[in-house]
Amino acid sequence: MGTLSLDLLQRANSSAEQTFGTSRTNVRCAKMTSEIMRLAHKLIAGTRKNLAEQAKVSIRTIDNWKSGDRTVRLEELFHLLDGPAGVAFFQAFWDQVPESTRERWIKGEILRRRLAERALERDREDREIEQLRMELSGR
Repeated sequence: MGTLSLDLLQRANSSAEQTFGTSRTNVRCAKMTSEIMRLAHKLIAGTRKNLAEQAKVSIRTIDNWKSGDRTVRLEELFHLLDGPAGVAFFQAFWDQVPESTRERWIKGEILRRRLAERALERDREDREIEQLRMELSGR
């Protein structure tokens, strides 16, 4: 009997955790949508039509974004990122990413760039060695 009640308690906690995670995600999406709308007024001449064309959505969707009835989906965000104001829209998205995730991504990006630089350096050294061998064998 004790095991069953512990099992129910764990399942109840996990579903509450999932609900909390979902609401936290919804809040972040709403913040991102409101930031995108603020940027849209500033960067895309503020017209719903221009924003709808860039996001490849209907004007009704833009109205729903403004009223808070709907959040920006990833596909729509990608369309906005592809436009001339993409950097500002990316910043609105980036601001909603948790700080710990940003830090991990930045560290990973630094390591990837260092590895790429080392690989280029190694290739350059290999070419120099090969050139020296060719010159040596040619004498």
